[in-house]
Amino acid sequence: MDSSNLMRNLNKRFTNGNETSEFNKSKKRKNDNYEIMNHKRARMNDNVVEVIEIIDDSLSEIYEDITEPETTPFRVTSPLTMPIHDIYCQTNLSQSSDKENVEKPETSIQKNRIIITQEIISKHKLDHEKNKIMKIESPKKNEIFPNYNKKIQDTIIRLMSRPQNEYIMKEKHNIKKSDLLTVYSPTAWLNDEIINHYLRMIVDRDPDNLHFFDTFFYLKLSTQGYQSVRRWSKRKDIFAYKKMFIPIHLGNHWCLICVNFIDKTVKYYDSFGGKNPKCLNVIFDYLKEEYENKKNKTFDVSGWQLMHADDCPAQFNGYDCGVFTCINAEYLARDSILNFTQDDMLNLRNRICYEILMNRLCY
Repeated sequence: MDSSNLMRNLNKRFTNGNETSEFNKSKKRKNDNYEIMNHKRARMNDNVVEVIEIIDDSLSEIYEDITEPETTPFRVTSPLTMPIHDIYCQTNLSQSSDKENVEKPETSIQKNRIIITQEIISKHKLDHEKNKIMKIESPKKNEIFPNYNKKIQDTIIRLMSRPQNEYIMKEKHNIKKSDLLTVYSPTAWLNDEIINHYLRMIVDRDPDNLHFFDTFFYLKLSTQGYQSVRRWSKRKDIFAYKKMFIPIHLGNHWCLICVNFIDKTVKYYDSFGGKNPKCLNVIFDYLKEEYENKKNKTFDVSGWQLMHADDCPAQFNGYDCGVFTCINAEYLARDSILNFTQDDMLNLRNRICYEILMNRLCY
């Protein structure tokens, strides 16, 4: 074999040897990588199992905390209430926060593992608490106009089509169809005759527990003082009732005062959310003077509260305030939750109209 062929054979063997060596090294690296990946995958599976176990344990603890029987009664405190000696003595009322201090369990796994954050655990806890609250049976929403149907609708249309000067009733209190049109017309302001008549119907339903003064009472009291209305309760002991209603007319807006002699509160209901400390104080001064005049005793003001009602449904137009005033009184008279809204006004107008036409309240 000549020298050139010998060199080629040597180079070929050397090259093949290097290629074989590189191939073996590459194969070994791949095998190592596979082992590393399998090891990591096994660790991840272990982590997932551990995370699931931790979540289950945490949620179990949370659920046990949530479902523990309560040892103290639930109380609702209005931030707008204050003792009588503190009422309106400061311009800014302090508001208590509605947020609860929820204890958030902090759970985590060691380094290089998945972390269970406070937010995850807190979310589960809040969800459980929300579900618990939702399980509390809420009072059933009253029907706005019970048993309202086409027959009733046709009856209202037929009766309201009569002449406007026709009397709806000619007894002690006269109501004309022209008065009732202030209710029947969707965008009309209720006049004082309708408001007085409807409040009278409410009181006549439960005369032993309810009393009211008409729309002229507050105007006279606030402008001329107690002596001008002293005889309005000549034959009545207003302190023997559970509740007393007083409609308030502010020129172009109707509101309502509800005096609760059981809870010792004087509440102002304004569908626009307005505040009227003057009105509250005028009514409360009347109670003090009326008590001293009729009973010859000093009125005990301890425990009494003057309040702007925070549960008054909101009005979103400029003509339904009289309807809000009447329906607020009707609901409050039977201790019902004020759960009607602006969207119910048309049906409530029809209901008031029908109740006056029939001389009978739906409830």
